[in-house]
Amino acid sequence: MTAADVPAPARAARLAGYGPSLAVIGPFILLGLRCALWRSHVFLRGDLALIDLSVRNAGRLHQVLGPYDRFGWHHPGPVYFYLVASVARVVGGGLQAQAVGAALLNGLSVGGVVFVVGRLAGRRAAVGAGALLAAAVAVLGPVVMINPWNPYVVVLPVLLVGVLSVGAACGVTTCWAAAALVGTFVVQTDVGTLPVVAAALVLSGASWLIWKPQRTALTKAPAAVVLLVLAVALWVPPLVQQLTGSPGNLGQIVSFMTAGHPRAGLPAAVRALGSAQLNVVGLSSGGAVGLLLPVALGSTGVVWGTRRRSLFAAAAGALCLLSVVVSIAAAAAVVGPVYRYLIEWSVALPLLGAVGVITAAGTDQPAGESSSRAGRPMTAVPWVALAVGVLALVGRMLSLPSFGTYSAPEVAAAWDLVRPALAVRPHERVEVDAVDPAGWAVAAGLCDEIDRTATGFVVPSQWGFQYGSDRVGSAATVVYLRAPAPPPGEPGQLLGRAGPVSVWLAHQAGGPTGVS
Repeated sequence: MTAADVPAPARAARLAGYGPSLAVIGPFILLGLRCALWRSHVFLRGDLALIDLSVRNAGRLHQVLGPYDRFGWHHPGPVYFYLVASVARVVGGGLQAQAVGAALLNGLSVGGVVFVVGRLAGRRAAVGAGALLAAAVAVLGPVVMINPWNPYVVVLPVLLVGVLSVGAACGVTTCWAAAALVGTFVVQTDVGTLPVVAAALVLSGASWLIWKPQRTALTKAPAAVVLLVLAVALWVPPLVQQLTGSPGNLGQIVSFMTAGHPRAGLPAAVRALGSAQLNVVGLSSGGAVGLLLPVALGSTGVVWGTRRRSLFAAAAGALCLLSVVVSIAAAAAVVGPVYRYLIEWSVALPLLGAVGVITAAGTDQPAGESSSRAGRPMTAVPWVALAVGVLALVGRMLSLPSFGTYSAPEVAAAWDLVRPALAVRPHERVEVDAVDPAGWAVAAGLCDEIDRTATGFVVPSQWGFQYGSDRVGSAATVVYLRAPAPPPGEPGQLLGRAGPVSVWLAHQAGGPTGVS
């Protein structure tokens, strides 16, 4: 089989093929507009507050690393933060920018999948893929709609990497370059996706080299070169940090991954991955049996795609099966428990397999059928399915709660307690210390509010892994977040309670140190 087996659609049909892609992108654009129009301030806590700090840092062109990891290093690169920072310039910062950025990234990922399917497998397959993905996103809900946390924002881009890699295996060089670019974003945002992204790029590249399939109309050397140059350029900031930082972040990641830490193991990996796959059909758990879903879909895509002479469908099924094996190995190598968020990206696997099956079913010219039959107009059934899927997606988006429900009252309480004290010395830095680990999430939100008001903050060295080494230092004014309250006689003024912590204010001798 070669890409030549997939007939190039007529110009009019090709233009009409944009319709399914635009149909699935549209709801995400509307969701982004809804998020952008929410003007009330939302107090962030924990990881979302730290993302907001990094986005603001990216807006100042100072961010060189990705999100922090609980083991003391950062994910490789800052692409995600700069993308959200560009959105923040239009809609303002905070949760609004994060949610709009996540909605647009997810919408473009789904639309990109449908577009590639349409160009390489025909309009029938594109309409079917659009209906499938719209319904799947509606079932998965906010996790793949507007959740801006980095483990969740990469789910649909992982699917796009897979479909682009399938396009590369069909002979489209530009698809491989695009997969490398999107894969750069995915890996820099969540390094746990590296094995499956690398497998997709290696498999598709090897297929292109070994089979030498005939290039399709999408193959344009200048575009491929531009995409590859951009993908390489995005690695410059983390590489510079590695060479100039002490320690280098990439070196820390490699050292951690190669150290002899206790691993989760195969049984735990299979159980966690299986449960994650079942989310696609609306089930929250199911254990190892859930892995039967991507295996069945991938196998069906290989067999059916081969019989119908659809290289795209067969390659999608094969990549799905390979990704299952790679994902199990990656999850088994996780240090500590396999928390759900660590393998949330694996939800893309059954979606990739399902895209292969839909493509096989909707291939414009199955083997053994005449081109005259392939040219017959589409029936209304696929379009009705697409309309139903899009309506379900829109309905699920409309049911999302307002932004006000995401605001953290404990952070608002801490900020109300601390703000009057900081107003006395508006131009001085303040040190924020979550003395008790229970207060780290509130501390992150408090730091975000302090930074938003243009008053600098620093943190003690033990929290540098979350905020970055440039935020480590000391200051004359210190805010302690403790749970429970400190022992009697310890210096400081109790300002009040904020959720799980008590907020204390103290002044220490000497000015700020460690931060320029």
